[in-house]
Amino acid sequence: MTSVGDAPAVQNGREIEMLDRVLVAHRRSEHDPVGVNDEGSGDHNEEDDEAEEKAHGRRYPRAMFALVVRFDLRDTEAASAFDQLVADTVKAIIEHEPGTLLYATHTVDGEPLARIFYDVYRDREAFEEHERQPHTRRFLTERDNFVRGARVEFLSPAAAKGLPAD
Repeated sequence: MTSVGDAPAVQNGREIEMLDRVLVAHRRSEHDPVGVNDEGSGDHNEEDDEAEEKAHGRRYPRAMFALVVRFDLRDTEAASAFDQLVADTVKAIIEHEPGTLLYATHTVDGEPLARIFYDVYRDREAFEEHERQPHTRRFLTERDNFVRGARVEFLSPAAAKGLPAD
C-alpha cells in the first residue's frame, strides 16, 4: 500500500502513477516536507532551526533531503526480478550521482516480499537530478511490474551519526 501524508493508500499500478504525480508536486512545494514544527502545519522558520540545534547539539544542513520507501512485492518471482532491477539501479547511482549521499536498500527480516529504501540527498536539487537520471526513470517505469504497493515518507534529518554536518 502506498501513502504520502494524508493521501490514501494505493495498491495498483495506476495508483502508483498517481503517487508519482503527488511526489512531483511535493518536490515542487515550498513548505517543509515533514512539518518540522510541533503544530504540524508544515511551516519552517529560524526558531525551529535554533530549537533543533539546541536539542541535538549539532545542526545539519537545512537543505539536506531524505526519504524512506517501503515496497511490498507481488510474489517471490517478482521479488527476484525487482532485486536485480535495484542492483542495476544502485550501480548506476554509485557511478553517476555525487549528490546522492546515501542510497541504502534493505530486505526485511521475516517479510520476504518487503524492501525498504533509505535515501539521503545533498539537497532537493540533488534529489530532482536523481529523479531525472535514465537509470532512475527505468526503475520507476519497470518497478510497477513487481510492486503490489509502496509507502513513501519524506524526512528532514535531525540528530544522526554519519550524515555530513554544516
